[in-house]
Amino acid sequence: MKHLFSVLVMCLLLSACWEKPIPQADCENPQDCVNIGLAFDKKKDYVTAKVYFEKAAEQGLPDAQYDLAILYHFGQGVKIDYQKAAYWYQKAAEQGYVNAQYNLGVIYQQIDKNYTQAAYWYQQAAKLGHAGAQNNLGGMYELGHGIEQDDHQAAYWYQKSVEQGDHNAQKNLGYLYEQGRGVQQDYIQAKDLYQKASEQGNEAAQHRLGNMYAKGLGVEKNNQQAFEWFEKSAKGGSDKGQLKLAIAYMFGIGVVQDRSEGLLWLEASASQGNAKAVALKKLLKHQRCKTCRIFSITGGRRCGLSKDCLGCFCG
Repeated sequence: MKHLFSVLVMCLLLSACWEKPIPQADCENPQDCVNIGLAFDKKKDYVTAKVYFEKAAEQGLPDAQYDLAILYHFGQGVKIDYQKAAYWYQKAAEQGYVNAQYNLGVIYQQIDKNYTQAAYWYQQAAKLGHAGAQNNLGGMYELGHGIEQDDHQAAYWYQKSVEQGDHNAQKNLGYLYEQGRGVQQDYIQAKDLYQKASEQGNEAAQHRLGNMYAKGLGVEKNNQQAFEWFEKSAKGGSDKGQLKLAIAYMFGIGVVQDRSEGLLWLEASASQGNAKAVALKKLLKHQRCKTCRIFSITGGRRCGLSKDCLGCFCG
């Protein structure tokens, strides 16, 4: 037993001896420190990169402050710490570092739920031409989060972002054109914007584009095209796309009818918390053939027997 204990102690001592020492930043010029830090960052040695970023950041270099904030934001070489990330983002943002302004806005919006501060920093970055900030600022105006609700301003900033090819902005501006909010209603323009975003893999836009084909808005009605876009959206993870794909399979709309496949996609949508999918799943579970009723896709309302209805499924 004593021999075993001695071995364990020796192993612990050896481990301590071989433990990698905390690196020291052997640089004086802050830009040199950043460059060395970036080299370690590229090799995914974030612990060493942090040492160099920290030395330069403390000397006021915005690049280093931003790089250090990224490590804290995403937990690279350190535990995720949004407070420290925000601290260093703000240091860089106050010096006009546009990516820091945008990321600071993201933390205020998504983590702190401080929409006023989020809108402020998105504004700063948007004015400097940051496409993501322009889109997010448009969203703040559209929803009235941290700033007075204004559809015209929302459309303005979405357009700025669209001009830089941002797919989220394309989808968002498309929705405003579809609804006629802040811009004159234009289904063709909406469809074109959804198309551009969809081709970049935006699953929410793919769902909206599928709706346009299903309803014949801005394009000739085409159930096969609608199905194809619903399928892309569903496979991309959109709960709305999954619900539409489930209905298409259940009724054979634009595809050969396959109720089993439809139920699988219905389950996928419901598992993400889609309220309509959950309601439909519950309806199907409790229906009996003798008392079968037909409900509309929009949920709950009685409707005539047509492809616009959810229909009766009895086993």
